[in-house]
Amino acid sequence: MTPKILFPFTTNNIDKTYNITEYKRFGYIKDSIEFIDTSLGNCGSFMLGFDRTDIIETVSKQSLTIPFVSGEYLSTTDATLDLSERIYNLSNGFYSFYSTSGSDAIEGAIKVAKLYNKDNNKKIVLGISESYHGSTYLTSSVAGGSFMTYPLGRSELCRTIPRDDNGDQLLVNTVNTITQIGAENISCLVIESCSWLGGVTVYEDSFWTGLKKLCSDNDILLIVDDIAMCGGKTGKMLGFDFTPDIFTMGKALSSGYYPLSVCCINQKVYNKVKDSFWAHGFTYSFSLSGIYSTIKYLDILEQESIFQNYNSIYKTSKDLFTKLSGSVIKDFTNYGLYFNLKFYPVDNIDVVQKSFYKNGLNVGIQNYEWKGLRVIIPLTADKEYFDMLEFKLCNALGHYV
Repeated sequence: MTPKILFPFTTNNIDKTYNITEYKRFGYIKDSIEFIDTSLGNCGSFMLGFDRTDIIETVSKQSLTIPFVSGEYLSTTDATLDLSERIYNLSNGFYSFYSTSGSDAIEGAIKVAKLYNKDNNKKIVLGISESYHGSTYLTSSVAGGSFMTYPLGRSELCRTIPRDDNGDQLLVNTVNTITQIGAENISCLVIESCSWLGGVTVYEDSFWTGLKKLCSDNDILLIVDDIAMCGGKTGKMLGFDFTPDIFTMGKALSSGYYPLSVCCINQKVYNKVKDSFWAHGFTYSFSLSGIYSTIKYLDILEQESIFQNYNSIYKTSKDLFTKLSGSVIKDFTNYGLYFNLKFYPVDNIDVVQKSFYKNGLNVGIQNYEWKGLRVIIPLTADKEYFDMLEFKLCNALGHYV
């Protein structure tokens, strides 16, 4: 049967589709091959794996009572209020609003920043090059140079700070960009807690302290995009260790099974915007299935003491990739359980992609520019998982050394 859909992130001029026929704990069956999903459902959405039917059952049961609520005109539910209270407590005092995707959350964060600056001319949004903040027109514009920008171009409201792997140099680049544009014109700066697109480069605490001071001194709201790194990848729900003005979460926030994103604003921003008319939201905001799923995920993390195993899984992961370094892979970087494996250069990347596929490694769109192979380790990884991952990596990459 010829598919009657337009597939994203590929060309549609081939007559083959790849049907997934069955999900396994950490992957699926596709074309009779058992795959490990190295992206865990796109940037680590399913940090517990794909077999937690208890989450689905809980959401289904609760949806029988209240399946939907519009977020308009102060209407809400006990579950939504419960989740907001939990996020307020785990974030040390941030207020939240909900959307259905990371792009929604980033757009909302930028709109809140504009609402905060409604009495001045601060309109420009700063982003860091080689970042990813979403696939809408505005969120792709913030990242600059993204593969997402080419269909529509880029919004003139967004400007880019040149990325640098050295935090001190990135701070210099940020100062230069602010000086060039003028702080009086800049509403906010959007930055990922760690950029998978930039190669999973980790910045020192001193960088974040300096960036926060720089933004504060220039009255620029600092927005942290924690969508890809939240939900347990660092052994806790938040993937950063300082206090921005606004931050966003998504993907693994709800354990992956139901869509939900959240934008969180600090007391200062909340006090400034709470008396203004707030126009942001969608038909399924607040997505109750996502609310229910997130609450269940938080309950599982606590009741099953999931994070108590984090250090062991983290060590096993690093030991494995250290063992493979210099042979199967060149080396690696990581941010918690989010790894970037740098493999040896080959003449034709298409050949390597075919080798990944043949050996059951789903690499996902997060590898499109091939700075390495991104592998996200699940919070419930066991010996069977690590043995299978090592076997597949050795078969796929070993002969390219």
